[in-house]
Amino acid sequence: METEPSFLLGEVLTSVIDHRGKTPKKLGGDWTVGGHRVISAINIKNGRVDANNHHYISEAMYAKWMPTPLQVGDVLLTSEAPLGSVAFIDSPVDWAIGQRLFALRPDPSRLDGRYLFHLLRAGAPRAELLARSTGSTVSGIRQSELVKIRVALPSLERQIAIARTLEQFGSLSAALSISLPAELAARRKQYEYYRDKLLTFEEAPA
Repeated sequence: METEPSFLLGEVLTSVIDHRGKTPKKLGGDWTVGGHRVISAINIKNGRVDANNHHYISEAMYAKWMPTPLQVGDVLLTSEAPLGSVAFIDSPVDWAIGQRLFALRPDPSRLDGRYLFHLLRAGAPRAELLARSTGSTVSGIRQSELVKIRVALPSLERQIAIARTLEQFGSLSAALSISLPAELAARRKQYEYYRDKLLTFEEAPA
């Protein structure tokens, strides 16, 4: 097993955008029938942001709500109900983030966003995320605990290559799901094998 330096997640992010609990009324306004979409934990499904548009805010409210807008490369992570669902921002959006949702912004000189996306879905950081959660009825994680999750970082070039390989497997599985169930099952097992192999390292302290 290869050895890679490890870091706290907070050390390799430039920011964590956290507007949990924010509402238009708390900012002196209200919901609108159009404008900027507000996404929450319920919109994060199967590694993507779904198309269900539940709430909108005005341009003026968006400026108050999102002083730091989302950008390409950010990783969305649900904080509870459910805990640990993730999505990757791969194109420009003008959304606001709302209930039970973090936006994680990797330091691009150290951490690739797509690699982080895959780590939080299945790697050792995923297990630590769940272990650091609290709550007897609904499991959730606080930002103060989230940034303590430890991540092993190979070179940036290798991170990109790992993420690209996993996404190729994911794309193939999606295509096979339409017409070849047996082949899909085999490919999913292959994907899980390589995912675990590519995302598992023997960590060496930084």
